[in-house]
Amino acid sequence: MVAFALLGLTACGQLDTSAVEQQRVQLKSTVAEAALLVSGAAQSEFTAPFVKVRAEELSDDAGKAESGLADSQVAPPALARAAKLREAARLLAAAMDRLSASPGDPRVAAGLSAQLKQAQAALDAA
Repeated sequence: MVAFALLGLTACGQLDTSAVEQQRVQLKSTVAEAALLVSGAAQSEFTAPFVKVRAEELSDDAGKAESGLADSQVAPPALARAAKLREAARLLAAAMDRLSASPGDPRVAAGLSAQLKQAQAALDAA
C-alpha cells in the first residue's frame, strides 16, 4: 500500500488523486476482510485468539490509512475524497477495536455489521 502511495506523490510531496484512489481500493479490501471476520466471529467459526489478533491488525491497517490521508498529506484536488476515506477508516478501526476487546462474544461481532456497512457506504461515496 505504501509503495502505491509513494508512486502517487505530487511534486510537492502530497498524495494526488491516483494515490488516494489506491488508498480507497486498499480500504475497500480491508473492509471486506473485516466483514468476513465479523461474520465468522458472530457465528463462532473462529477462535477468540485469532479474532483478537486479526481484528487488531485490521484496526492498525485502518489507522495507518487514516493518518496517511491527513489533509496535510493530500493534494487539494483529492481532499474531499480523502476526507470520506478517513471517515471509512475511522469506522473500520472503531469496529475492529470493539471486536478485539471482545473476541469471543458473538453478540458483539454480530452488532458490528452495521458499522462496517457504514464504512462501506463511505467508501462507495468517495
